[in-house]
Amino acid sequence: VGDYIPDDECTSFKGRLKFRSKLLFEIMNRFALTLRRIRSLSNDRGKYMMCPADCIPTAKHVGRDAAFKAPSSRPDTIRSVIKLSVPVFVPRGDERAQAASTSVVRSAFAKAISTGDFDGF
Repeated sequence: VGDYIPDDECTSFKGRLKFRSKLLFEIMNRFALTLRRIRSLSNDRGKYMMCPADCIPTAKHVGRDAAFKAPSSRPDTIRSVIKLSVPVFVPRGDERAQAASTSVVRSAFAKAISTGDFDGF
């Protein structure tokens, strides 16, 4: 993902929209690390899913979770939901490869979250 650049030091408006906060930057960095751990998948016809090391997930939308109720010990806590776009290469028109890649990426992120890779935020 690269180094974090605070908004006041960033001269490009597009750059400012990339990472609005240090917290979002750190979360995206962890998602990028998780994505790099996914291995390419192949079958008898060759590779059908690749996650190149230089590809990083992109935040498409960050929104507040209106259904979240903060615990009484931390009443000012809010929760946001991040929608990502994950770059994965699959053969065009191969629906089975697309379904498999979606499942693999979701499973990888679910495992990373459940094993504590995203703890500490």
